[in-house]
Amino acid sequence: MEPTMTPPRSGGPETGPKTDRSASLRVKLLAVLERAASTSAGRAVGWALYQLGYWGEYTGLCAVRWTRETAADLRRVLGRVGRIVGGYIAGAAKGMADEFTAPFRRFAHGMRNIRAHVKEQAQQFGKARAAKEGFAYLWRGTRMYFPLVRRSMAYVVPLVALAVFVYTVRTVMDYQYVLAVEVDGSVVGYVESEAVFDAARSDLQARIATSTSGREWTVTPAYSLSVRSGPVMDETHMTDAILQASGSEIQEATALYVDGAIVAVTTEGDKLEAALEEIKAPYEQPDNENIRVEFVKDVELVDGIYFTDSIVDYSEIDALIHGEEQADVYYTVVKGDTPSGIAKKNDITLNELVALNPDILDSLFVGDQVLVTQSRDYLPVQVVEHKVYTEEIPFQTVTTESGDYSWGTMKVVQEGSNGLKQIESDFYYIDGVLQQEVVLNETVLQEAVNKEVIKGTRRPDGSIGQLGSGIFSWPVPSSYRLSRGFGGSHYGLDILSYYGAPIYAADSGVVTTAGSGQEHWSYGICVRINHGNGYQTMYAHMSGTAVSRGQSVEKGQLIGYMGSSGRSTGTHLHFEVYVNGVRVNPYNYVG
Repeated sequence: MEPTMTPPRSGGPETGPKTDRSASLRVKLLAVLERAASTSAGRAVGWALYQLGYWGEYTGLCAVRWTRETAADLRRVLGRVGRIVGGYIAGAAKGMADEFTAPFRRFAHGMRNIRAHVKEQAQQFGKARAAKEGFAYLWRGTRMYFPLVRRSMAYVVPLVALAVFVYTVRTVMDYQYVLAVEVDGSVVGYVESEAVFDAARSDLQARIATSTSGREWTVTPAYSLSVRSGPVMDETHMTDAILQASGSEIQEATALYVDGAIVAVTTEGDKLEAALEEIKAPYEQPDNENIRVEFVKDVELVDGIYFTDSIVDYSEIDALIHGEEQADVYYTVVKGDTPSGIAKKNDITLNELVALNPDILDSLFVGDQVLVTQSRDYLPVQVVEHKVYTEEIPFQTVTTESGDYSWGTMKVVQEGSNGLKQIESDFYYIDGVLQQEVVLNETVLQEAVNKEVIKGTRRPDGSIGQLGSGIFSWPVPSSYRLSRGFGGSHYGLDILSYYGAPIYAADSGVVTTAGSGQEHWSYGICVRINHGNGYQTMYAHMSGTAVSRGQSVEKGQLIGYMGSSGRSTGTHLHFEVYVNGVRVNPYNYVG
């Protein structure tokens, strides 16, 4: 009996065209499967798929069961081993603890028994007999349980030794090993190293040099290693200690050091310090935290022990620090003097001489006074300004030669762009003039992108020519004399030499003109070279050429001979340089 399909109720969840299409597809799929199963091949494939699914599922279940059982067995074994090991360790620990504490437990138990026995004996027979019985009881207990004490010592002694070792190591590590400095057999102090004493000795000699007594003082120090927990001396305090031990006439004072050398000693150190600050005061800018004012020289005040006869009157020191280190120095001009000669005589550069005498190049007469050295304050002041600013990083041009492009072609494959960096610097000014910039740090904010250019090297005949470097050599090595330079209506250099003198290529390139009749008639026999990078050179008025048109030449290669062809009044080479088709002064391009 064929089953009948009851259509879904109107408005139910399975109504509509979509449901009808799904049902139709299922019916068609079942029909296809029934037809496939009715064939022998279809039944074989179905049976194979059934076996594969069945055994795959069975194997997976067996693997899961085996894994679980193995894990459970492993946990049981490990638990059993853990209990055995734990029990052994716990038993051993308990035995050691019992053995270690046994004497103390027995001692406490014995003392309780003694106290009870003594109390009982005192009540029955009096205190004297009670004391006697107590000591006897204690002696019997000590003899009975002494072996227990011996066994306890096997644990106590190693622990005590370990504690002593730890304490000793920590104590020794805290020790400070220093050098005890002895002068004339007496310890004057302690320093970290011999270098500190050597520095103190140098300082001592400097202090002695300021003494007016002319004394000579030598010392042969003896060193011994010493353990000291207190502070050690630096070179200044060591110098003070040595002076105090010398027994000379000494007193506390303040020394003025300039660039590491002691220049004066005074007892009015506070006054001297205030005077130094007054020198810097006019340059101070309290509202600008990026400005600091300091002496150009290293100026330091050092309090210490000094010889009494080295102390000078404060007025002398005041005059020194406010005075000039050097006055203006003038040179008197004599016959034959030139600005460069005057600079050389006085060991300065011409630029320095011009800076001191701005009109010297325009006006210089015999008897003139020329300033060659400007006065300098003894303690010049410099203003240091701290700045943070940005600066562009110029991009580089990377040029690649390629035979895929014709000679002279310049193709930009990537435009360049400047980068940006942040610079942190200190600017040093003296009398408002910048002396130097010290760069403290640079941070690249944006990298520069190189400009990439391809230069063509393929010549019309298909061969590859060599590009020029852009730096030209002198074309006539036999002579550097000129009859006429560049300027006015003359667009080259006229180089003098003998007839037939060899002429060489100023740079590598390709010959575009060789001979006569190819350029203006006035050039006569000439050679033009295209260097392939925007540069060309012209060699005119030759007597003959050694190259031909289209030939590739290298820098320094012979190209012709000097003559006087064309519009020329004598033997010479007319040499021209072109940059992008414009004639320029060759002097600016010849290396």
